[in-house]
Amino acid sequence: MRKKKFFSHATLIIMATFFLIGSFLLLGSFAQEIKKPQERPLSSPVIDTEKDNVVASVSFRAPIADTSKKICPRGRKLVVDAVKGPFITIQYAINAASDGDTIEVMPGTYPGFQVLSRRCLKIRAKPKKSQNVIVNGSVTVPTYRGPYKTTIGVVDSTEIEISNFIVTAGITDPLTIAYFNSTGKVEHNSVSGNTGNANPGNGIAAFGIISPGTVEIEHNYIYDYGKIGILVNSWNGDISVPGGIHAEIKHNTIVGTDFADLYRVQDGIQVTYGGSADIEDNNISGNFQTGGSYWTCDGIMAYDAHQVRTKENKIYNNQMGIAIQYYGYDAKLDHDDLEDNEWGLYTWNWVQSTIEVRHAKIKGNEYGWVNWDTNGIVFGHCDLEKNMFGLWASAYLTTNPTAYFNYCKITKNTDTDVTHGSNTLIFFKTKYDTYINLGGGILIEN
Repeated sequence: MRKKKFFSHATLIIMATFFLIGSFLLLGSFAQEIKKPQERPLSSPVIDTEKDNVVASVSFRAPIADTSKKICPRGRKLVVDAVKGPFITIQYAINAASDGDTIEVMPGTYPGFQVLSRRCLKIRAKPKKSQNVIVNGSVTVPTYRGPYKTTIGVVDSTEIEISNFIVTAGITDPLTIAYFNSTGKVEHNSVSGNTGNANPGNGIAAFGIISPGTVEIEHNYIYDYGKIGILVNSWNGDISVPGGIHAEIKHNTIVGTDFADLYRVQDGIQVTYGGSADIEDNNISGNFQTGGSYWTCDGIMAYDAHQVRTKENKIYNNQMGIAIQYYGYDAKLDHDDLEDNEWGLYTWNWVQSTIEVRHAKIKGNEYGWVNWDTNGIVFGHCDLEKNMFGLWASAYLTTNPTAYFNYCKITKNTDTDVTHGSNTLIFFKTKYDTYINLGGGILIEN
């Protein structure tokens, strides 16, 4: 278990002075990285590489992908074998394929590839004992965001499956597997690479601004990523597009990398700028930096997302377990385990929204729940136990926000169970042992 660093209440109050300044910077700087004050851990919504390298294109508009899932025709089987053929690269097979075809890739190492404006292709590795199917090297794909360098790129396509590969990005490539305005499935892959500090990148990414449907991201092992393990993003270069892309993120193992003192954001899963996601039964760990960072490192981060649902995720050994910021829609967190993070659940939300947290086990963290300005969050049947501090809640941009706790246990925490100021807490059949009011706090018990 890594050694935790502990924030005092005084430090948190000092951090809050930087919070106001940081909030205005965030609102005006969506498309670039924002350096956070060293005293205040603000989650970064940023996923882009350096601004000059990725420019949203208003002139490029590829054909719009299908907006609903359609039945795919039954096609042929094309075989890729680097030695025997008939296709010696995956790209050659894609170029020759028709709708509904399945491309089977035999063991070997292959260069990266792209799928542009296609429909109903299954691209499946066929590994054998001790013989893997490896994809490395990058391609540059044309997208609505401008050209992007990635190992595997899917653009303006419908029902494209990528499965069973070992995919290794170039160390400074921004993306490993990326879908742009596309639908399909990414499953049973091992994804790593792009950890270089010059231009770190993301493992699996789904971008979209035209509501093309869903990208299913399931049963993958994602590690050694530079910024984000799984990214869902609907930013079009100017504004967020609510519901621009949706992802089903289930049964993945996502392991971050301690970059020590490289000062970068690292999130296991990030849903941002209008994207939506159902996040279920994932194992997320290791998103932190022992040397400190300008950014927080989160197991799951939702920033300006459209809708986020989480269920039965195991989130541990991160700086923040789950972070929710600038969130104007509804979020539901159900039966998640948040253990051994610095902060278990972190909400910073001055936009009115509905956030429900049900049956969460928030244990062994430095702080169980830290809240800044979030109004209307509802906890039901949650355990905030055996943390150093059970909860810490306050307000700076809003007037006395309210949080509701129903049938919860906030007990057995090392320092205090409940600490708040300028915040209203309403407890219904909720247990706690120790309580501190920092001034202006209201506690109502039923």
